[in-house]
Amino acid sequence: FVNIAPDGLRRIDGPALEYDRAVNSALYRQKRGEIPEAIARWREAVALGPDKPFAQENLGAALLMSGHRAEAGLHLQKAAELKLRAAVADRPGDAAAYYHLGRWLLDNANGSLAEAAAALRKSAVLDPSSAAVHASLAAALLRQDNIDESLGESRRALALDPRSAPAHYNLGLALNRKGETDEAIREWQSALAIDPRYEEAHDSLAATLDARGRFAEALANWRAGTNSAATLTRQAWLMATCPDAALRNGHEAAALAARAVELSRGQDPAVWDALAAAYAETGRYADAALTAQRAAALATRQNRPDLVEAIRSRVRLYQADTAFHERP
Repeated sequence: FVNIAPDGLRRIDGPALEYDRAVNSALYRQKRGEIPEAIARWREAVALGPDKPFAQENLGAALLMSGHRAEAGLHLQKAAELKLRAAVADRPGDAAAYYHLGRWLLDNANGSLAEAAAALRKSAVLDPSSAAVHASLAAALLRQDNIDESLGESRRALALDPRSAPAHYNLGLALNRKGETDEAIREWQSALAIDPRYEEAHDSLAATLDARGRFAEALANWRAGTNSAATLTRQAWLMATCPDAALRNGHEAAALAARAVELSRGQDPAVWDALAAAYAETGRYADAALTAQRAAALATRQNRPDLVEAIRSRVRLYQADTAFHERP
């Protein structure tokens, strides 16, 4: 111990040792099947070493075993992030390490877009020949509203790999934001020609086709899309209110809207509005009026006066036993 500073032993018997003790205790408890006790020890380990992926990962696994899925997911995600950051720190010249960190930050709801773009830029510098890196950087830039630079990155990706479906998709998004809708449609169609199961491309194409009155094509693309709360709502609205009577199906619209209510946890007035329109299309006018009034109340609480006024006008229709249909 000649080279240890005077307070060195005290520092050794400090947070680092306490962390190790917590980990060992957690592992022992977990091995014995004492999951609640193991969780308590893992929580202690995480508090002592929040930057330790081992503790985060094991706490997540223990929580998952005990049925706490939401909290487990947070710790498992944190463990993944810490591992990716450690890889960048250990291998600062590795383009793949920066790419994987950038992708994680881009795909994770809690990730920083600025940090994602910075990591992907670094990856592109280290390996300028990767179409995947340029396509991902294009996506990050677009989400930062840097449309022109995003266009450039998508085109670089396509120059490297003309069959990059994400590059075609991101290029379409950027072109659409610039008002070049015809070109955007072609890019999304190109993405789908390469990958027919590209759900986000189906969603984007559907929304644009719907706005152009190409309702049957829009509906077909939404059916193949992500089926998120937002897209289910758009499908339900179209099937309940479409100017083309041949495409209307109130019962299916109601089922889609009900699923959207679940996914949105009932917090989106547009979802309730779509469900009301679907009820009216099936002749359930009293249910439609009550559901629309609920939508209007929720929109009022969210301070969305334009939506409130539109919904109230539809309430009056439902109270007169009349369905709402969009104008051709």
